[in-house]
Amino acid sequence: MIKLAVVDSGVNEIHPRFTQLNLAEQVDVTEGSIQECRGDVLGHGTACTDVIRKTLGSDIKSVEFVIVRVFTDKLAATEEVLIRAIRYAVDVGAHVISVSLGMATCNPSRRLFDVCSEATDAGAIIVAAGHKHSMECYPAHFPQVFGVAAGIVGPGADFGAAPKSVLQFVGRGTKQRLAWCDGGFVIDGGTSYAASHIAGVVAKARIDRPDWGPDEIRSHLLASGRRDVRLLHSRQLGPAWGAIRPDSLTETVTRYFDSERRFRWMDKICLYPLSNKEMHAFLTFPHLCSFTIADVMDFPTAAVSERFVSIDGRRMRKKWEPESVSGDVDTFVIGYPHETPFMTNQHRLTSLLKLVADGGKNVFAFSKELAREALELHQVSSKGGTVYEPKVGRQVATEISSLNLLGPVAKPVFGIVGTGSEQGKFSAQLRIKETLERRGYRVGWLSTEPQGELFGASFSFPYGFQGSVGLELDLWPSTLSGAMKGIEAILEPDILLTGHQAWLIPPTRSALMRERLRALLFLSGVQPDAVGCTVSPEDAIERVVDVVALMKSLYGIPVLFLLLHPVERTPTSTKAGVPYLEKRRLCEAEWGERARLLTERTGLPVFDVMSVQDSKKILECLESYFARNVQ
Repeated sequence: MIKLAVVDSGVNEIHPRFTQLNLAEQVDVTEGSIQECRGDVLGHGTACTDVIRKTLGSDIKSVEFVIVRVFTDKLAATEEVLIRAIRYAVDVGAHVISVSLGMATCNPSRRLFDVCSEATDAGAIIVAAGHKHSMECYPAHFPQVFGVAAGIVGPGADFGAAPKSVLQFVGRGTKQRLAWCDGGFVIDGGTSYAASHIAGVVAKARIDRPDWGPDEIRSHLLASGRRDVRLLHSRQLGPAWGAIRPDSLTETVTRYFDSERRFRWMDKICLYPLSNKEMHAFLTFPHLCSFTIADVMDFPTAAVSERFVSIDGRRMRKKWEPESVSGDVDTFVIGYPHETPFMTNQHRLTSLLKLVADGGKNVFAFSKELAREALELHQVSSKGGTVYEPKVGRQVATEISSLNLLGPVAKPVFGIVGTGSEQGKFSAQLRIKETLERRGYRVGWLSTEPQGELFGASFSFPYGFQGSVGLELDLWPSTLSGAMKGIEAILEPDILLTGHQAWLIPPTRSALMRERLRALLFLSGVQPDAVGCTVSPEDAIERVVDVVALMKSLYGIPVLFLLLHPVERTPTSTKAGVPYLEKRRLCEAEWGERARLLTERTGLPVFDVMSVQDSKKILECLESYFARNVQ
């Protein structure tokens, strides 16, 4: 005899179909109490129990039913009630727990995960329904749970198996005639009944093999289930998360967020081309770079105009011939040389990549195109060397998303957003990170620039210029939230830092939908508690006001301060009539007047992030806000 718990809306025990139903007990679970009860006013639990009855067939005489009611007036229950219901089922000795409900979220709580683990450790098998619209749904998506999708299968114990999917089992989800709470019948289908069907299949397996635990039952059913079952919802199985087990989460955290392990092959680097704007941070914050800058390269025109450069107090000569680079260099950090499309520069890049490959040196590439070129040459030379490109593909996203099983991020999250592009958002993050760390805070950092990983970012999600995030937009939130959890898990930081790309309010109609959607999905994933906003001197005051209001009204995120970029860009043209943006640094009086107007209209303090004095004010602002508002 085994016990099977049905967590649902109760059961109409006097229905004609339940003459052989062996009811051990019936309880009603709420957040405040657990009491004996009878009946079902919604019908859902009665229908689910009927599916289990039909699947068991003659084996029903070997099953005691424990009815755990969590639905009363509507088909909705809180997470606390679900946790209490599962724990109660375990306490009364249930061997199988049928849960035809779940929480649609990409960020489940650790408490729900833990109670499911406790059930498995006690020998109970939780069978849970996936979401009818193919969304992430818990507990079905937990790896220790038997997650179920709806498909077209025959009557009785026929079922489908998908070993490499997050929902590994496919139950009968087609329309069928089922018992209802009024003593009559209803014709209905869906994932709820598919899960009940698999609960019956699992119960039959436990009756036949009483000495087997959850892992043995899972392996047996995955081996015996059909592979040709047609799904009712084509995407419901989700990506291949089935292989992810709780004990693999630590390995996932280490693989993707331990920068010391990830870059063991890199020590002394050469930067190329130094004139790319993405390289400017190495000139401003060389002391924050995690590696020794041993040499620098540039295009001949840039190198000739300013032949020497000072990096961290060292006077370094710019090189333009690959052969002249120091032999101490083990890794070439290559930005975007393709953006300068002169033929001589293209030939020089090819020569550099070939020299690097033949010498067995490493490449840290900012772009997919460059990484592909370097990798092809490395494969031809067979001299060794690593080619690395910060990127996020489907497989990486799948593994990182599994970290959401660890629960929501507990530490405060601060982000940098901007009214436009090229405002120093990356530099702002570096300065704030440096300021916090000097104060003794441990900072976790998710960068959206590829070079962020060279400055100590635990992870990068480079979706900006020539971005290498190869994901469908609907996968962004779960991947980003998992990444934030991974950073928190490995670093145990006091605060997490991140930064947005491009505009929150795009300047053109053509970019409006794409950029606004990406902004929404990014912020939904990293979930900052507060942000700072970078502003350009040429921004209209009304635009800044709109961005501040947007953050508050649409995202529900407060802007703590504005960071006014000290460089103004003015449209002009060459003598030949070619237009370009001329950059001019504001004098102290100009910057101060602009800051005064911004504060007057927004009510927010305005800082120059590169000012040492203002860095102290930014620190005070962050400490004050998070001490009062984030526990």
